[in-house]
Order: sequence, then structure tokens, then C-alpha cells
Amino acid sequence: MKGTVFDIKELSVHDGPGCRITVFLKGCPLRCKWCHNPEGLSAKPQLMVQKNGCVDCKMCYKPCNHPECKPFGRCIHICPNGCLKISGKEWESETLAFHLLKNAKFLSLTGGGITVSGGEPLMQSDFVIDLADRLIGVHKAIQTSGYATE
Repeated sequence: MKGTVFDIKELSVHDGPGCRITVFLKGCPLRCKWCHNPEGLSAKPQLMVQKNGCVDCKMCYKPCNHPECKPFGRCIHICPNGCLKISGKEWESETLAFHLLKNAKFLSLTGGGITVSGGEPLMQSDFVIDLADRLIGVHKAIQTSGYATE
């Protein structure tokens, strides 16, 4: 099972009890004016451009052979000021669970766990269920608007 993640924050203390790891999934059907994760709105990986810092050198438009750059038609690695990044990476649920469970002992010692957030994580509900089934021995939480099919 595959899902698209745009960020993983370790040592989060605001997304559930104790110290947590929060996994932010891509995709949200809502367009709230107060959204503080706009990079999570699109369900697909997207190019994010940090405009303050761009000197308009056009280096990023030079031809590039990096496979991760091809979908965006520009090189994300060449920017001298690091103004380009891809928001969103596809993960296998098994690989992500293995990565997250490396910190399971610490999380349980602090009364923490793993929180899935977004975007709207229920847009990838099958992935969330598969991931949760693999996160054995840790507290799990989900931050959702509840906007999903029954």
C-alpha cells in the first residue's frame, strides 16, 4: 500500500499525548482560509517555490536529467539559494512503519506515539489503516476534519 507524505515531524508535543512523531499526508478536499498546511492541499507531489530568496537567475530552467525533477520541467537541485523543493514523497506503508518504529521505545517512555495528520488523512484512508495496522506497540492518533466518505 502506498501513500503520499509531505512531512514527518519528530518530537511533536501538540498532536496528542507525550512526545510524538506526526506524519503529514498530502491531499485535502477543503480549502479553509485558515489552513496552515497549504502544501498538503494537493494530493500529488508538487513543486514549492520560495519566492523570497529567488534572485531570478533562471538556473532552475536549464535542462536536467534528475528523475525527480522531470515531472516539474525544471531542476530542483541547481538553485543557488535553495528556493525549490518538492512537497510530497510516496511511501510504502511497510517502509514508513519501519522508519517510524525505530523510535518506538522513546515514544512509549514519554507516553507519546504517532499521529497521522494532513492535509486530510482520510483522503488516503486505506493507506492510513494499513499503516496503523503496522504500528504495533505505539499509541496512534489521527487529526482529521472527518470529511470523508462513510
